[in-house]
Amino acid sequence: MGLPAAITAGRRDADPAPSGGARHDGFESQGVQAIEQTRQLLLGKKSGLVSIEHKLKELGLTVDGDQSQALLEQVKAVSTRKRGAITDAEFREIVGEVG
Repeated sequence: MGLPAAITAGRRDADPAPSGGARHDGFESQGVQAIEQTRQLLLGKKSGLVSIEHKLKELGLTVDGDQSQALLEQVKAVSTRKRGAITDAEFREIVGEVG
């Protein structure tokens, strides 16, 4: 006996595209190509070192390994103060201050 459709709808082993459409990531109702957008990594108070390193690489910036932690702390402080994610321009400014 299987589970009702309402319960299985969110499960990974459920039909990935019951409407016949293409499967997308679990958090996206449509693929980014369908709405002509790109994915963008947001940095904020819950970011970690991996996110910082990814954003540095994405923007073509570099810092010393020991500066990554200071950069992370500044990102968290700025995003907490402004109550939102920081922009790429703000991130570049923080990198300039830390580096």
